[in-house]
Amino acid sequence: MTRKFDLSDKRFVIEALNLELTYENVFHYKTIYKHLHEWFLREGFTDVDGDSDHWETLYWERVNQGGAKEHHIWWRMFRIPHGENQNNPFVIHFVKLNFQALGMKTVEASFKGKRLKTNKGELTLRLKAYLIVDPYKKFRNHWLLKHYMKFLLTHVYKDRLFREEASLKKDVEGIINRFKQYMQMVTEAMPKPFFPEKGVGTA
Repeated sequence: MTRKFDLSDKRFVIEALNLELTYENVFHYKTIYKHLHEWFLREGFTDVDGDSDHWETLYWERVNQGGAKEHHIWWRMFRIPHGENQNNPFVIHFVKLNFQALGMKTVEASFKGKRLKTNKGELTLRLKAYLIVDPYKKFRNHWLLKHYMKFLLTHVYKDRLFREEASLKKDVEGIINRFKQYMQMVTEAMPKPFFPEKGVGTA
């Protein structure tokens, strides 16, 4: 089943997190991609077009004349919080995550006395996490409930929405902090790359 979530009506959309991280040095692109993918999968996120982990909605790549790569990857995913009606949830967690890699080349770097292939360039992660209320618009379009939605949101479900927003923010901040720690470990373990390899790509 294809799901399209409307973010335009701000009465029903709460932005829990909006951040951008940029890292410029040596990193292993595939490892970062894999770890983030595994975390979101383990946390119960699924893609917006079905019931799987195929949440990549854009993959774009370009190689410039100097051989460096530019990557743009978009993920769009959501999860239904525990306790919600799976067929008609009152709230869902929705995440937009964009990867941008600029000037990326394959290089050799030292790690524990060994030389291995990795990547060097600029990597930016742009992440937005939303709490979407009434995602399928069944409550707001109900002949009776639609007249009481403002009261329900500002009074009856106010505390519940606050808890769900805090839960989503805490979870996503957790994986972002793990990403930061990983990048710091990479920086300390592989402080100096060797010469760039012939050709480019993600090792």
